[in-house]
Amino acid sequence: MRRHANPAASCLTLALAFLLAAGGCEAERPGAWPVVRADMAPNTWVRLQDHTPKNTWETGVAWDRDSGLIVEHGGHVLGSYAQSNYTWLYDLRTNSFRESHAAARPQRRCLVELDYIDTLGRVVTTQGGSGHGSVPQGGLGGDYKMVFKGDPRGPWLYDASADRWEDCRLLGRWRRQAHCQTAYDASSDALVWIAGDKLGVFEPWSNRVAYRDLPESLRGRLSYAIAADPVSRRIVLFGGTGPLGWIWVGDKPRAQAYRENVRADTWLYDVSADRWKQVVSDVHPPLGQPLDDHIKLPMAYDSATGTCLLVINPVSEYTPDRRTWGPAQLWSFDVAAERWTRIETSNPPPLGGLTTYAPDADLLVLFGGGDDGKVEGNVRPALSRCLYVCRPRLPGRPPVPPSPVGGVRAEPYAIPLLAGSDGDPKVKHPSIRVSWRSSFDGEHEIWRADAAPLPGAYRKVGIAPAGAKQWLDLTVEPGRDYGYRVVEAGGRRPSAVALTRPCRPGGLVASVESANRVVLTWARDGQREHLRYNVYRARGAEVETGKGERLTPEPVMAHTLTDAKVDLSDGVARAYWVCAVDGHGVEGGPSPLAWTMPDAPASLKAVRKGDTIELTWQPPPGVKLAGVNLYHQTTHLNTHEQPADVLKAWWGGWKKVNAEPVADGRFVFTRPTGAANPHDYFYLRAENPLGQEGFYTDIVSATDARFRPACD
Repeated sequence: MRRHANPAASCLTLALAFLLAAGGCEAERPGAWPVVRADMAPNTWVRLQDHTPKNTWETGVAWDRDSGLIVEHGGHVLGSYAQSNYTWLYDLRTNSFRESHAAARPQRRCLVELDYIDTLGRVVTTQGGSGHGSVPQGGLGGDYKMVFKGDPRGPWLYDASADRWEDCRLLGRWRRQAHCQTAYDASSDALVWIAGDKLGVFEPWSNRVAYRDLPESLRGRLSYAIAADPVSRRIVLFGGTGPLGWIWVGDKPRAQAYRENVRADTWLYDVSADRWKQVVSDVHPPLGQPLDDHIKLPMAYDSATGTCLLVINPVSEYTPDRRTWGPAQLWSFDVAAERWTRIETSNPPPLGGLTTYAPDADLLVLFGGGDDGKVEGNVRPALSRCLYVCRPRLPGRPPVPPSPVGGVRAEPYAIPLLAGSDGDPKVKHPSIRVSWRSSFDGEHEIWRADAAPLPGAYRKVGIAPAGAKQWLDLTVEPGRDYGYRVVEAGGRRPSAVALTRPCRPGGLVASVESANRVVLTWARDGQREHLRYNVYRARGAEVETGKGERLTPEPVMAHTLTDAKVDLSDGVARAYWVCAVDGHGVEGGPSPLAWTMPDAPASLKAVRKGDTIELTWQPPPGVKLAGVNLYHQTTHLNTHEQPADVLKAWWGGWKKVNAEPVADGRFVFTRPTGAANPHDYFYLRAENPLGQEGFYTDIVSATDARFRPACD
């Protein structure tokens, strides 16, 4: 892959536009920015980039532990209203970017959030929604006889090492809330966010979502700062605006709306106990400007200081001239002490941005933060393309190195034990084998919690001797769920949780062979070969109950099943899901749903050759198809807040260009003679043997750089 380095001059913006219009990646650029040294001065901001390939307008960033890269995804395409589904990977070691080439990607969305999921070793993207002329992936509803244009059912997971996306397609409904950030608690395997009047809780390992009550004063809260402290097992939430977004309060003066709606309160949340506590503190960060220019209040957990770090501008009143805000401040919140501390820094960035902490480099990384996004004399923080790093330190507190314990697995196991001394036959005793990786050569403590469904309070159940990298728990009860954490003896650096229940399966595909035959296949769990599987089916709206008809009287060992009892002649879509079952009869969570409507084609490309445009794609894998249909439009529209008649006319302008479904993955489109519009836009849908069209691809264009395909 080509790499993106920092450019030497702003005139290269034009070069970027030219390269994008040609449908290619940015070429490697010369750069003299130094990679940050291990001995860099603490509490000093260093600008490493001033021309990153993306701005921060409604995008998301997260550090990926497995690959050691920072993932940046979604939002808007540079300064355009057009939404993005492009993914960039930033390497701190080389101070360079490269673009993801994943064949299948989430739809174009803005207002996205990113978090790293320890149990799965992947980054999750959530909250984003289409609405600026993006063709949504699609969903099913109503009579369940067709796929309508709608946002996806649940989040997507990204494997940065394999460069692969997966749609989670939840069995339950995801309550998306715009301008609400998320935080992942590694001790509970729970991603949380404020979902209107409820708290959303997503369990990635089990692929389940649930909703809990909120304190009255947090209902409807928007644009707050949030982070998880994995040592104290607390979520920290600060400020924001609510229950009204002060920017959208009608005719009320902005200054008054700001005073009435913007907050500077601090809350702690215990996920396992479902308990909130408001922190009373005489010292706290300023209010900032949440929602102004769609600004997020960025907060991240820093393992070196053991605190949550917030980057915020020193503003506590409505100040429309962003040039007068003053440099960004760095604040630290200590959960154990329930105290805010301002960290004095050198060379602070002018503005806030998006933050993530990279423990392998011990750096707080700020995407954006510059005053380079100038528009008509003012500054748009969301358009900054800078990148800063800082190594935070607290006075009087030595830094804590990252936890040396990783890769923890807790697998149900059975060991043979003698029933008596008289030589009775051996019997099997239930046990859990806990294994891990660690750079620490001393003893390790093993902590266990009941997990039903989330891990509760942990208690120490054993100590592994020095040099050991596994431990056997013989005190478990068959059929119960547990969560384990491994800790360096005498340290305060616990691992992420390892759960004993089977992980939800992946890769489920439903191939419609005929109206009475659907062939299901799913991926094998290479970690646990002994698993068996239950297969479920729901007809249309039955899926909304979260329960379906079980097709396997007993769990099966195979990774395929043929449903020959289905009757699809009614035109109603069926949903299938698979749950893994371990040797003790514990059933894990549901796989992402597979529908009888086909998935979207992948790797869609468009290349213009004179008056023709060649489109190529890959069909959805593992399914029988009648072929693929292509849809064309000559204009693009920002559909946000458009009148109904304008929307109807634009959506009605998409026309199918093929007479019969195309089966070979290639189509040549001939532009009409004398076509007045300079651009052509396309999306594709696969069609199953019953004539039912499935989910939508992204828009692609051979000439409009905002809708370029992923790089080759």
